[in-house]
Amino acid sequence: MTDALFGTLDGKTNRDDWCLLRTKPRQEQIALNNLQRQKFHCFAPQAFNPSRKLPSQRPRVEFVFPGYIFLRRQEGSADLSAASYSRGVTTVVRFGHALAVIPNKLIQCMKAMCCPETGLFQLDHPDICPDMTSGQNVRLFDGPFAGLEGVFEMPDGQQRAWILVEILGRSNRIKVEQRHLQSV
Repeated sequence: MTDALFGTLDGKTNRDDWCLLRTKPRQEQIALNNLQRQKFHCFAPQAFNPSRKLPSQRPRVEFVFPGYIFLRRQEGSADLSAASYSRGVTTVVRFGHALAVIPNKLIQCMKAMCCPETGLFQLDHPDICPDMTSGQNVRLFDGPFAGLEGVFEMPDGQQRAWILVEILGRSNRIKVEQRHLQSV
């Protein structure tokens, strides 16, 4: 049995596939350090969290997937049992009796979105939000208007854009996040 996002779910994995570990609350860094000390190949992307409650607060570096670490699957189940009993790790994520397997291609895409200098995950990666031109047909794939199609009108700053969509038989101009748009 295969799943488009997680690959094979029947327990058979490729050598390059990754599995998912659940960590104890707010102990991702402890778990990551212990796994790397044991020579496991791990990936736990981090990014700046721009949301601040007070103007005096600085953006913090946080894990993109809090509570989870990706671990490259190695030959032999002894490796996984050692990982699951590492300090800071709660369990290996499973669907029933089968491991949650993440294809290497997905991990490589996420790694490509990390800044080479800082190693931080770039949430506003330029390849995610291609430049759109006025009059181009677009589709919203996320947000409250997900699934609607419209016409790109113009950007509004670096993160938002104006598009024209037909709602209730009328053409309406709405402002949306550019990262929620894709070309049709």
